Amino acid sequence: MLREREGNGEFDSSSFARTGVVGPLRVLPAEETPQLLAALRDAEAPLDWMKGWAASSEAYYRIGTNPTLLDVIGELLGSDVMLCGANLIERDPGQDHEWHIDVHLAQAGGSAVTVWIGLENTTPETSLDVVPGSHRIGTSPQEIAVSRGTTIGKGNDRVLGWAQEHDPEASVVRVGATDGEAVIIDASVWHGSLHAGDTTRVALLLHYATPDKPVRLHGAGHDWPYEFVEDPLPPCVMVSGEDRFRRNRIVPPPAGVGEATSRLIPLDRAAVIGPPGWKPMAGFKGPTNTLPELTVKHHRIGAGPPDTDREFHSYEQIVVALNDGGDYELGPAPHPFTFPVNAGTVVYVPPGTEHWLSAPEEAEHIHLDIAWEGVRRDHAVPWGAARFELSDIAPDPEQLAERKRSAFGLGSGPTATIDGMRLLLVDMEPGFVGEPDVDDYDAVVVVLAGAINTLDGRANAGDVVLYGAGETHQISVSGDEPVRLFIAELRGGGGSPARTGGRAAKKRAVGGSLASPLRRKAVDALPRSVRIELRRRRRALRMLRSRLR
Repeated sequence: MLREREGNGEFDSSSFARTGVVGPLRVLPAEETPQLLAALRDAEAPLDWMKGWAASSEAYYRIGTNPTLLDVIGELLGSDVMLCGANLIERDPGQDHEWHIDVHLAQAGGSAVTVWIGLENTTPETSLDVVPGSHRIGTSPQEIAVSRGTTIGKGNDRVLGWAQEHDPEASVVRVGATDGEAVIIDASVWHGSLHAGDTTRVALLLHYATPDKPVRLHGAGHDWPYEFVEDPLPPCVMVSGEDRFRRNRIVPPPAGVGEATSRLIPLDRAAVIGPPGWKPMAGFKGPTNTLPELTVKHHRIGAGPPDTDREFHSYEQIVVALNDGGDYELGPAPHPFTFPVNAGTVVYVPPGTEHWLSAPEEAEHIHLDIAWEGVRRDHAVPWGAARFELSDIAPDPEQLAERKRSAFGLGSGPTATIDGMRLLLVDMEPGFVGEPDVDDYDAVVVVLAGAINTLDGRANAGDVVLYGAGETHQISVSGDEPVRLFIAELRGGGGSPARTGGRAAKKRAVGGSLASPLRRKAVDALPRSVRIELRRRRRALRMLRSRLR
């Protein structure tokens, strides 16, 4: 009996122990899978064996560390997880993949799962077949076939009969995945496929295991009895937690991964600017482990109104004022919401929202600009425009007394282009030392007062620290002064991996480019209606480029 499994795109772990199957689960928009497939096909050669791509290729590693996937894998395997295999599989029309379990994960000990992601020509009728609950039988189709002196054969009847000897209610289920959807199975679940479509189907396999699971290369095919190889050991990359067992060969992530994201961004206190005008400082601009594009940059605005007009743009923006003075206008003219800017004023500006920032009359204004473009998710209730006055919020004395750290949540939820944004105000006492941590989101940390030690350096008041998703970091208080931090956590939802397979992405992460002053003045001289139309077209072009990268 063949049944189709209906997925709702959400994760439910309650039945995994019984069925050994999760999904289909949406991890990528279907329109992004062609770019991802192109990046994977253009990837560097695998390390040591046919499934060693995640240890050698940035493109494979980044999809293997997709935050949506890692959230689910963490629920199933715990906090210590290694990525121990990755490869593409292509099936021509009529081609089958005989029923089996994953042999390289078949040794006793630990836990492991396999992730199957449809990338091209995947339909509910052509996706993976599984026998839910078969991981509890304690043997494999390969072993049963040899013990009975027969073969597994094509089709489902023979395998289904074997399963029903152990569970009369057993059935073969076609998981019903489409391009961009994942199915996660226990590594001992019986699975196979018979591609009944009329075009070549391409899927990605990812294998994850706890570090106490021995992962070994095996002889040709999946035949029983399994033959394991002790040299070389397959390369495994830790994607969460740590390896405390030393049973496997743990290798670092591919070259280039994590080298261009986490960093200290100091405020250039020596920069001088005369009124009127504005000057952006050097910072970070480029893709991250979860975002197609992120910009983090200080701005100084000379005394008096800057030579700019009210503006709006396609990207999202957070402005953090580092000193007093000036005014902010938020919302469309002629009746915008206007308020004074103080040290610690934070403003979130959604895409397409008109805004304008002026400088004080007799002194310059300094602020941090955090801007990003994600992959539009059409969230029902995204963040709206918001303003916070951090100086009005006092730290929690009980938390400080207990942990030397106090955290106040300003808000969290999806935005117009990313799966989640959380804003925090954190206070720390002298002597605080945090534990090493790895997050599945990008975090921008603004030092408002005091100083912290992190990333082998010191960040003072006004400086910024960027922590990339999947990158280890640690914070401790430097000196005898209390510390106050504003933190923006940006959960990109896996928008970046489809764009990070090529060298261009690495080149974009070296610093921001600025429109020339002459071009800016020429544009400002145009009539307001023309400027608005130009901005609208520029916004549409940026969104198109974001989707095509």
